[in-house]
Amino acid sequence: MENDKTTLDILSEFAKQTGRTIISSETEYPGNAIHPVDYHKRSFCIPFSDASECFLAGISNPKSYSDNAFFFGVFFTVSAPLTSNFIISKKDILDRIAISGRKSILKTGTASFDSMFLIKGNDRNSLLKLIPDSYSLELCTGLLNLRKNFKMGLNICNLDFAAELKGKSTFGIFTYQGWILDFDFLENWLRKTVQFKKHVLGSL
Repeated sequence: MENDKTTLDILSEFAKQTGRTIISSETEYPGNAIHPVDYHKRSFCIPFSDASECFLAGISNPKSYSDNAFFFGVFFTVSAPLTSNFIISKKDILDRIAISGRKSILKTGTASFDSMFLIKGNDRNSLLKLIPDSYSLELCTGLLNLRKNFKMGLNICNLDFAAELKGKSTFGIFTYQGWILDFDFLENWLRKTVQFKKHVLGSL
């Protein structure tokens, strides 16, 4: 029955319909007398194309409390130190009135972008290499505005469950708030990320 399909089943259909492959894993955590609910750890990776330009990937581990227990996004590898990181998110009211000058706060130097988005991290040089010009900022804004809860960053999500990405620096556009199963949206998201990747890596 349609309602019996898991998120991995639906994402497998997306891969099949679009001529892509999916590598997925599922582990069951059986319930017990005290906690009768069964939990499932699920992860997957779908390459955008045979050239492996970008990857749709995600993990859901309800038994873990780590920062990387749940995310869903589109990622690609970059040349950057694994110790470098930054994360970009839309500013909320508290972010807008917060006192500036905190060490972890980074800026692109473009006032219009910096006024809309909060950037936290430890490597401004990598930030400026990956978002080097006004067109890349425009593409970033478009990607972040695809969904209210989208974030963007370098080496934020642990993708070691995906062989193609394990041990590599990755840049991604992602969310912590649910897996997305709208096929048209996923295709648009993938293609926009490929466009961003080609522009940024082509300018390095």
